[in-house]
Amino acid sequence: MDSVFQAVDGGLRDSHPYVREAAVMGVLKCHHQDAAGVRMRGLLDRVETLLSSDADFQVVANCLYVMQQVGLLEVRVTRQLIISLLNHLLLQRLGPVLDFGLNHRNSAVVMATAKLFLHYTLAFPAQHEQVLETLKDPLQTLIKGREPEVVFAVLSNIVVLAQRYPMLFSQLYPEFFCRYEDPSYLKTLK
Repeated sequence: MDSVFQAVDGGLRDSHPYVREAAVMGVLKCHHQDAAGVRMRGLLDRVETLLSSDADFQVVANCLYVMQQVGLLEVRVTRQLIISLLNHLLLQRLGPVLDFGLNHRNSAVVMATAKLFLHYTLAFPAQHEQVLETLKDPLQTLIKGREPEVVFAVLSNIVVLAQRYPMLFSQLYPEFFCRYEDPSYLKTLK
């Protein structure tokens, strides 16, 4: 197991973002096998450092995921971390950069990213509007999914957004048509 820890630690310090991205997920795998060994070697501390300092969006997203999975995200979330993440992700390119979370395969990551950016851009109307526009495509993709539970959760969130911003989803009305195979609870919500 020591060789695995050394490889993961080396990967966290690698100059290539893809290697760091994989190494961050390796920390989670190692944590499942030997949580004490991960803590003893300071691997979670290194992930936390990368969370607030790495320039690659996917590395940051993986760090958020790992910290959440090991139960440290809620404990370590500070105003300073949130501002750092927002500055890093939103302002680096003079606009909202959401691709790292909105194009994720996991629908929970997409919805959590959307919620985070909507919440923290409320005080910035121009960025908030850009975030709303950016959300339409990923939400539309999730609505087209074949997992009724995921579609229901996404539609429930869209209902809230549509009540606040009625014109936002006006062009997506065909997505809300009921399909024959939709369960009754999904048809009711549509």
